[in-house]
Amino acid sequence: MKVRALICGSFDPFHIGHVDLIKKTLNFADEIVIGVGVNTTKTPISSAEERVELIRNYFKNEKRIIKVAEYTCSTVQFCKDNKINLISRGLRNAKDFDYESEIARVNKELGSPDTIFLLANPEISWISSSMIKIMINRGEKDKVEKFIITKLNLYQ
Repeated sequence: MKVRALICGSFDPFHIGHVDLIKKTLNFADEIVIGVGVNTTKTPISSAEERVELIRNYFKNEKRIIKVAEYTCSTVQFCKDNKINLISRGLRNAKDFDYESEIARVNKELGSPDTIFLLANPEISWISSSMIKIMINRGEKDKVEKFIITKLNLYQ
């Protein structure tokens, strides 16, 4: 059976922690769908369309990433619509495990496929979109630019 994995998140901003998870998932998945979720409770740095395009461009040469798309439905519905048979999630710490395992249990109860958890590389395990946004809002963008994937550094 082919493994068609979903990697989902807001990817706001798209950073090297996300790239790490996607590359790790490529080690075992035959196909990957990346779902850019729209969270109406958060104020995004960039639009979902911009994030979709950025991720597509970053992985444009990876043929096993078959789709990068925005979604507003539930993750369970997105999995059904895209014939996903595994969800891949990254964990940085025990707090992530508690949060992600709860979501995985609820999703499974609602009919989603199993979720696999992959550990972040220790040297980047502190990176989160929330922390990056805090630093940017404090005027410290220069301290986190090397961790963010943008149109400017996409081809460096």
